Parts: sequence; C-alpha cells; structure tokens
Amino acid sequence: MSDEQQQLDEWQLAAMASVQEYARRVNPIVSCVLHPSRTTSIDRFLKMMNEPPTSEAFVKWGLKNGKRKQILSDGINSNTRNSLSIAAYHYKRIHDLDHSIVIALHGLNLRANETVAGGDITILNAEYQAFILSCRRCLDQLTYALSSLYKNECTSFRKFGKSISNRSDEIGLSEDLLATYYRHRPNFDGWLMKDGDDSRSIRDDLAHYKSISVGTLNVNLNGISFVGTDAPRGKPINRHLPDLIRELFLHLSECVEGMVGVTTDHFSSYLIKNYST
Repeated sequence: MSDEQQQLDEWQLAAMASVQEYARRVNPIVSCVLHPSRTTSIDRFLKMMNEPPTSEAFVKWGLKNGKRKQILSDGINSNTRNSLSIAAYHYKRIHDLDHSIVIALHGLNLRANETVAGGDITILNAEYQAFILSCRRCLDQLTYALSSLYKNECTSFRKFGKSISNRSDEIGLSEDLLATYYRHRPNFDGWLMKDGDDSRSIRDDLAHYKSISVGTLNVNLNGISFVGTDAPRGKPINRHLPDLIRELFLHLSECVEGMVGVTTDHFSSYLIKNYST
C-alpha cells in the first residue's frame, strides 16, 4: 500500500469516527425515533419503491405519473412518517412531564383528605395542544398522499371516504382501503374531527375557537390528577393523563399502519402486473 493510499484510508477512518461521535452527541438531543412496530407498513412501502421486483416498475409508473409519484412517495415516506414521529414526541413529553411532577412532589407532607390544586401549567398545555394538532396533521398528510392514487388532492381525513368512493380505481384498491378507513375513523371522533353534525372536535376548538387545556393539577395522598381536561364528551377525563393521550396515539399509529399497509399490498401487485418487463 502506498503512503498516499494509507493516508487516504486513515483520513476516511477519522472522518467516519467524527461522524459517529457527532451522532452520539447530537442525536439524543434532537432525535425522536419511532419503534419499528410503528413504521412496519411505511418501511414496506419504502422497500417497494427501492427494491426488486417492484422498484423498476415504480419508476416506470412514475414516468407517466410524475406529480402523483412525488406526492405519494413524499407523502408516505417523509410527511406522514415525520408527523407520526412528532406526535410520538409530544406524547413522550407529556408522559415525562407527568413523571417529573410525581418525582418533584415525592415526600410532600399532606394530611388525609387534603388536596393542593392550581398553578401555571403552560408547558403541559403547550405539549397537549401540539400533540392534538400533530395527530390531525398526520392523518391529513396521509390523506393527501393516498388521494394521489385517485388523481385527487383531498387534504381532509374527515372527507377522505367520500372523496375517493366514486373515483376510478385502476389499482383495485378502493374496497379494502375504504374498509380500513371506516374501521379506524370512529376512533378520532370528538378528538380530531366532529362527532355528529352539531358538535365540534377538540382539534376544531383548538384550531379555530379557543385554547385547550389539560385542566387543573390536583395533588393529594392518592397522587396527581387533572380536573377539567378538555376532552371529547363521554371520555373519562379523570383518567391518568398520559394514558388518555397514549390511547389516541395508538389509534393514530394503527390507522397509518392499516391504510399504508393495504395500499402497499394492492399497489405492489398492480405495479408487477402492469409495469414489469
């Protein structure tokens, strides 16, 4: 090995070490990585785009459908994935803040039947509001991505079913996709879209009418709770706050998983049948 080649190899090793050390220091500060179980279908869609036997067929489909290809691929692999990660981040922040309150109050001397309540909880409210908006944004971005398969540009998850029900279905996707959509949609009623004709959702209140709150912090010998949480009618608002939020996040994750999964199954078969050499 020449001295020049040896110097180049040493430089490359040093550069790689720098990159690894950079990631070790920075990633814990700025990164929020979803558990692989939350991105199974998105990862399958990405694999369909980039690996045989469908990658070449996807490119050929894209030559005829350039804008649709861009909306679909970016919408699932980047926008929906990112918004799901952001929703997960805000859920984790609420969970961690709740835990920090418990730790801070450990050993507080309270008498039996005594309750301490109140205080400024702006940070918790900020995370709660951001969580609600990120959940709806994730669904709307997924809607926009999948609508491209119908030569449509629907951006409202609430309207997605009607927007594609009468559209041409060259892929043979609609029956299974609509079944998946209508199975998951009720889980968001009251939270992210209105439940019925007359009631507003928590997301609607936040986006258009008022600031929403996790409620008033109450502390007694039984632990902590939030009284008066802005939540849909019929929801047990005396539940532990992180549990209430976690339920909505799991519904969101399962909806994305289901809708992207059924789309990937049908679209893969369509590409192989119609665009493979």
